[in-house]
Parts: sequence; structure tokens; C-alpha cells
Amino acid sequence: MSACVWVMLSICTVTLSQDLEKIGKEKIITIKGGINASAGFFETGSSTTSDPMMYNLSGNLDINLLGIIDAPFSMYLGSRNKTFQQPSFRQFGLSPRYKNLTAHMGYRNLSFSPYTLSGMTFLGGGMEYAPKDGPFRIILMTGRLRKEISTSDGAYYNPPGYERWGCGVNVTAGGRDHQYGLAVFRAWDKVRKLIQQDSGFINPQENLVIGLSTSQSIAGKLTFSADYTISMITGNTYNEKGSEQRLLLPDFLIRTNASTRKAGALNLKAGTNINRTTLSLVYRRIDPGFASFGCTYLSNDLQEWLAELSTGLFGNKISFSGEMGVERNNLSRLQNSTTKRVIGSVNLNIAAGKDMTGSINYSNFSSSSNPGMVQLADSFRYIQTTRNVAGSLNYSFPGEARKSIAGVTFSLQNANTLNYFGTEKETDNNQFYSAALFMRTSFTNSKLSLIGNFNWNSFIMKEGKMRAAGPSVTCGKTFLHDKMTVSANYGYILSRETGRNITIHSFRATCIFKAGKAGTINFYSALTHRKSNSQFSGMYYGPEIRTVISYAYSF
Repeated sequence: MSACVWVMLSICTVTLSQDLEKIGKEKIITIKGGINASAGFFETGSSTTSDPMMYNLSGNLDINLLGIIDAPFSMYLGSRNKTFQQPSFRQFGLSPRYKNLTAHMGYRNLSFSPYTLSGMTFLGGGMEYAPKDGPFRIILMTGRLRKEISTSDGAYYNPPGYERWGCGVNVTAGGRDHQYGLAVFRAWDKVRKLIQQDSGFINPQENLVIGLSTSQSIAGKLTFSADYTISMITGNTYNEKGSEQRLLLPDFLIRTNASTRKAGALNLKAGTNINRTTLSLVYRRIDPGFASFGCTYLSNDLQEWLAELSTGLFGNKISFSGEMGVERNNLSRLQNSTTKRVIGSVNLNIAAGKDMTGSINYSNFSSSSNPGMVQLADSFRYIQTTRNVAGSLNYSFPGEARKSIAGVTFSLQNANTLNYFGTEKETDNNQFYSAALFMRTSFTNSKLSLIGNFNWNSFIMKEGKMRAAGPSVTCGKTFLHDKMTVSANYGYILSRETGRNITIHSFRATCIFKAGKAGTINFYSALTHRKSNSQFSGMYYGPEIRTVISYAYSF
């Protein structure tokens, strides 16, 4: 057996967030950590099984200085590792805070709004002023968004590109009932040398994003929010300005030319809350080609209408919530097809007294695709629907010496392809059904617990059917003033596929012992036996034994 040690000093990726007011109030050095050691045995009748013995040793150490600098370390030693690994990145960030003022330095991640700056890590600096009861909040940032990646260094997951920088400001004013926001973000490529890809050079780009937002509340009953963002991208800053250019903006904001394009994103939401009933209407539109260099990923070319309703009945013993919406793409009608989606869901929760609870969930998703630019006499139209239904019912049997709970759960999923008119089902893509019965009983005096389950699953598709069902029983008990917990489990599964039956018997035993205040000893052993009337290559049938013992200590 070969072994390797993997030591990772996470100080290479330290993220620091410090409140300077706590200096002198915290301990100078605080050390926390833990160590875990385990050894296992694995035995089957298969000759292709790897080493039957395995062991692992891992540890972590967290050193905190003055309550402001946090440096974690981790170590791993394994019997099956054969290579040495270490972090391939180096990132360090610092965010000292004093009262309402926070400074950001190093690798940071700030957010303005979902469509301007969000989820982008940059190397630079920033400042944030956010008083708790103040009338406004301001965030400033500037830094490098992306390192330069040459053609030789690029990969499919990290393509070549120029070094990209960005800066921005986000201002929010107003109180809880009336708020207004302005976000401006600018990004540009810094060209040191031209980078070639495939048969040509990569074009340097610039981006300017401006976002306006507001949220209003009237008497706590009516709410309204709006967010509009416009993004301008110059696809090639080396192009000269032409007479067709209509975006008259100064160059310090964005250099515009014939390659400059603009797109917008609009979010509207209006709602009311009266007598525990909430109704909301949502409209969202993102133009084709909308993008921001300050966001890692954005969907575009979509328009969505959505209605949401939630209410409580009979003193909130019954709660209801649901939504219905329509979404479509191809807003510019330049694609070959248009896809429309209908989204609907209903959730119903019932509390019939203190001892009985239940829930039912239903969702329906349908999509259709129509030809767009080219219309033919025998044009194709694709419609697909997916339905999901799930429910549960639980009943409790309260008592002082014995407490029990019994329940049933079920779920089904059905995906179909419909005909051209969407009225008849052509094929069953797949169907999945599942149901379960369970009962759990605990005895207070003897500290004994019993759990019984019965599970049933069915999966139907074009290639065939597969069904599996079987019971399981678990017994657990604590000893030595709750320092040791012992449990045993037996499970049986009968699985039927096309032309094959598989039976699985499993026995499991566990023991957890608390060794002192910080140590824990775990023991696990399992025996599994598989049997089939038609054995397939690549799968072992017969007995299989696994045993693992481990020790964990934390400080």
C-alpha cells in the first residue's frame, strides 16, 4: 500500500473580516482543531477487489490572532492516495471594519445588484459605508476582475483573454418603506500584447452597466419594487467610431464605436398583504445578448410573467401557497424557434390538531417549441409536460413512557411528449413512483428506540420497467448515561427489472462512544448479500463485509 500526505495551508486562501472595535477585547491567540483516525476492512468473494485494508488520518488546525486574523490548516494521510496535491491558487483578502465603515483589500467579493456586479471575485480595494439607521449606504470598488491568459495557458474551462479591470459605485438611499438605488459599473480589458486564438486575434472589450432600483411600501399593505439595468458592451475597442454610432457617451465611461451594443433587464413586482393573504405579480424581461462583466453568469433572451398567492385558513391550520407563470424566449424573433414554458405549483399544509399533520405538493411544467424564422407546411412543434405530485401524512402518539409517530409519504413524476396541438399524449418519456410507510417508537425509561420502514419504488421508461420494494428495521439504545449508543439494522430489497430479479439482504451494526468531553469512538460493521437469477458482468453477487473503526478528537 502506498501512502501520501496532503497538507493544505489554507492561509493561501485566507479571508479576513475584522471588527477593529474588538481589538483588545479578544484573546491574543485562539487555537481550535481536531484529528480523526480510521481503519477499515473490506472482504468479498470477488478476485478483482482492491486492498482489503484501508486507513485514513486527517487533522485540521484553526489559529485566530486577536480575533481578527483567521488561518486554517488541514492535513490528510490516506492509504489509497498516490499523488501529492496542493492548492494551485493564492488568494488573500482583508476587510477591517470600524463602526459603520468597512474597507476591502485584496481578493474580495462585493455585490451591487443581480445585473450589475454580483458573484465576481476581484483583486483590488473597496469601501463600504453602511450606517444601521442612516438614510443612505454607499459601496465603492476597483480592481482586477481577471488575469491575462495567453493562448498557451488557456483551457476549455479557462479560455484565453486579456487582463480585465473594473470599478463601480452603488448608492442606496431611503428608509424601510421607501428606497432608491443607483449602481454604476465599468469594466475594460487592458491590452499588453495581442492574444491570438484560432485564426485571429481576440478583441479587447469594454462594458458599462447602469442600474436603477426602487422599492415602495404603502401602509404595510401594498408593496412595489422595480429594477431596470442597461448594459453597453463595445465588442472591439480598436474599431473606429462611425457615423452610425448613436451612443453619445464620454470615453471615460465607455469607448463606443460600431461594435457597441446595448441591452436591458427589467424586473417589476407588485404585491399586497391583507388579512394573512399575500398576492404578488411579477414581470421580468431580459433582452437578447444582455451581459455584464461584473456577473459570473446571466440568463438572457427571456420574458416571464408570474403570479404568486399564499394564505392561511382556519387559524392557520391550513396554509396554501401557489404560483402560475409563463415564460418565453426569442424576443427579437431572430432565432429559428420560440420556446414557451408554463410553470405552476400548489402547496397545501394541514395541521389537524396537535397530533396529525399532512401536506400535498403539486407542480406542472410544460414547454413548447414552435418554428420561428422559417414556416413550412409540415412544420414541427414540440410540446413536453412534466408533473410532480408529493404528499405526506404523519400522526403522533404522545405519552410519558412511550412516544410514537407513524406516517406515509408518496411521490410521482410523469413526463410526457404531446402531439402538435398539445391535446393528446404521444409517448411516455418516463414515470417514477415511490411510497413509504414508517413508524418510530421511543421508550423514555429504557432509552430504547425502534424504527420500521417499508419502501416501494417504480421507474417506467421506454427501455423497460424497474421496481424495488422491501422493509427495514432499526433498533437503538443508549448506555452509560448516554455516553454510548448502539444500533442494529436489517434491510431487505427485492428489485425486478426486465428479465432479472435481484434480492439484497443487509445487516448493519454501529456503536458510538463518547471518550471524554472531546473524543468520540465509532464502530461500524455491515454484511450485505446480493443474489440474482441472471448475473451481469461487472457486478459482484454474494456476501460482502465492511468494518470501520474510527476515533475523533476536537479541541
